[in-house]
Amino acid sequence: MKIQEDKKLRIPYASPGAARQVIDLFRRMTPKKITTKFIADNKIATLSNAFTLIDMLLWFGIIDRDGNVNNNVAQKLKLVGKDKEDFMKEIIKKSYAELFNAMDLKQVSRNDIQNFIVSHYGFGQAQAKYAAILFLNFCQTYGIEMSEELKKRQYKFSERKKGARTEKKPKTIGQIDKQENNDNSYPETNEQIAIIIKAPGINFPFYAKNKEEFEDIVKNKLPKAIIGVRSFLDLLPEVKKREEENVE
Repeated sequence: MKIQEDKKLRIPYASPGAARQVIDLFRRMTPKKITTKFIADNKIATLSNAFTLIDMLLWFGIIDRDGNVNNNVAQKLKLVGKDKEDFMKEIIKKSYAELFNAMDLKQVSRNDIQNFIVSHYGFGQAQAKYAAILFLNFCQTYGIEMSEELKKRQYKFSERKKGARTEKKPKTIGQIDKQENNDNSYPETNEQIAIIIKAPGINFPFYAKNKEEFEDIVKNKLPKAIIGVRSFLDLLPEVKKREEENVE
């Protein structure tokens, strides 16, 4: 089973509820090909948001770049009970191998995971947050060991009632930015040097009290922040699709 061999694959940040629906879909059918239109036609997600589920299916090796379904994987997705759980653990650990190799889930927080996604995959904060929630939802659902702190929460997007759709759409980038602008958590002191990079959904505050801390920011921390901003700009067209859906 080929998983994550293509380094250009993007770590998924789909809604956990929609991700579960796509995986459960294989219990009752075996489609030969999955496209954004297929996902929309099956009322799993809107056409404009379906790409996030395509990313997830690619990430897990369930489909290839052309949308063709891997029959071996599809057949195992029909398993139930412990066999299904064991298979999903295997596929999760293989697809998220870089994350598992970088940190021990029994000793980290969600912020640690989100920060790893920002720095390693070049995501902005908003996308990294969604990607971390999806990853932790998978781990929680299929019994992968994690710290007590991580176990305390349930990882899903907030829900609301709206016809047949139950999942609340994430905040728009503009709303996130407005919330951050109202945040008074920055320390107000003349004894610190502040370097702050802000954009919609991007917030990198760095503080230095002396020359050594300033040089560390410039050499080690700013480059990662810049990667995150560039990634946000690359993903901006897709983010706008989500925002358009949010204002329906």
